[in-house]
Amino acid sequence: MRATELMREKLLRTIMLRWILEDAKEIKQTLPRGEMWTKGLLQPLHEKLTNEMVEIKRALNSNAFFIVEEEWRPLDVYIKYKENGYEREVVFMMAMLEAEAQGRLEHMAKLL
Repeated sequence: MRATELMREKLLRTIMLRWILEDAKEIKQTLPRGEMWTKGLLQPLHEKLTNEMVEIKRALNSNAFFIVEEEWRPLDVYIKYKENGYEREVVFMMAMLEAEAQGRLEHMAKLL
């Protein structure tokens, strides 16, 4: 995979993990058996995404790729990085990342 593809995958999993943690917190606060719900439904998703994130970071490190700056803004995510000694920049639109993250989470939930 190219560096930009790996970064995109990292951002998608970061968004999905953030949503899962927010949902778990909300479920625990609102449902009488919220702890049981989160362990049964959200914990397997969280573990899968965390394992995937470790693999992505390992791939980024093995390809001589280093993030210099990462800025999460309301409309996009800006990343400045070094790859093979060259400094580059990339911008990912937040709306596109969130739409894809939601689709992937729905698909993963169906598989569990």
